[in-house]
Amino acid sequence: MIYNFYLFNRHCKCIYYANWQNDKEDEDNALSSKGNEMKWEEEAKLVYGVVYSLRNLCRKLSTVNGVPEKTDKDKEEDKENEDRGFLSYKTNAYKLHYYETASGLKFVVCTDPRSPNLQDMLHQIYRDIYVEYVVKNPLCMSDNDYINNELFKTKLHEFIKSQSN
Repeated sequence: MIYNFYLFNRHCKCIYYANWQNDKEDEDNALSSKGNEMKWEEEAKLVYGVVYSLRNLCRKLSTVNGVPEKTDKDKEEDKENEDRGFLSYKTNAYKLHYYETASGLKFVVCTDPRSPNLQDMLHQIYRDIYVEYVVKNPLCMSDNDYINNELFKTKLHEFIKSQSN
């Protein structure tokens, strides 16, 4: 079961948030995802702080004397593959999944702790939903604005529902 979805731009700002935890009570509540604005903003800041810290910790732990170890194979791989050290973490209450694009977008999903790795699903959200309904939309202002595209919200909601079953 998927609980929350966060999308952060390359400037650390949360540009989209959705919550499916209370979905059984009110189906329409998931589409009006900004509910309590103060709580939503604070939660997004905390989630980004955790993701940022863990990502940097993983980078530091994968180095020798502050310099990343590189093999011939590593030198051939691109930056996106080098930064894949942090993918998820799990607690007793939830599991957080993280996916970062080459352009710096960060997709974060909180799920049930028993969920498998969702890297492919997050990449699919980026490729099939974000790119199609936000990037290719000429009415989207900039990557710094909150995403208010109803088609994006609907398609994301449908996709998450299909994955949760």
